Amino acid sequence: MTWVAETQYFKYFVTLLIIANSTFVGYEMQVGMFRALDGNKSLNTAGEDRANDVFAGLFTIELIIRILAYRLHFFLGEEWMWNMFDFCIVLNKLISVWINYEGKMVKKN
Repeated sequence: MTWVAETQYFKYFVTLLIIANSTFVGYEMQVGMFRALDGNKSLNTAGEDRANDVFAGLFTIELIIRILAYRLHFFLGEEWMWNMFDFCIVLNKLISVWINYEGKMVKKN
């Protein structure tokens, strides 16, 4: 997997993914603020929730590729602090997606 994680295409893809996600978060916050000011109870649409799920999935795949590529070096190497920060962010997002999914399942029942 190191050959994948070290390619320029992978690095460009991850960079574009980060930029796209950051742009989406900005959009989501702006629109959510307008919805809140209008008195809407739901700040996100189903489409925005799906987009967040897609970003979470892509970042999870990226993280798995890097962990498989660098193995123990991912956690103990020179950039271990950034890697752990990245790991915690992805884990936090996955927990958020799971809680959101579970909440919707409870509402259906």
